[in-house]
Amino acid sequence: LNATKSGVTWDITGATVTLSLRNPAGTVTPVSASVTDGPEGEAQYTTSTSLLTEGDWERQWTVTKAGVTLSSAPIQFPVLERLGA
Repeated sequence: LNATKSGVTWDITGATVTLSLRNPAGTVTPVSASVTDGPEGEAQYTTSTSLLTEGDWERQWTVTKAGVTLSSAPIQFPVLERLGA
C-alpha cells in the first residue's frame, strides 16, 4: 500500500491498516497489515499460501488514523494454480 490523502502521500505513522480479501466464493477476510514506512504512507501484508485458493479475488485497503478512515477501491487479482504442487 502507498497511502495517499487528497492526492498526496499520507503519513500513516500510528495508523491502523487493514487489508480485506474477498475470495472467489464471496467471503471477505479482513487481516491486519503492518505499517512499514509511516511517513511514506507504506504498509504491507504477507499472506500464507494456504489462505489463497485458485480463482478471482478482490483486495481493498482501509487506513484509520486520528478519526479519519479511508478505503481504496476494490482491486481484482487472479490466484493461479501452482505448478508442481
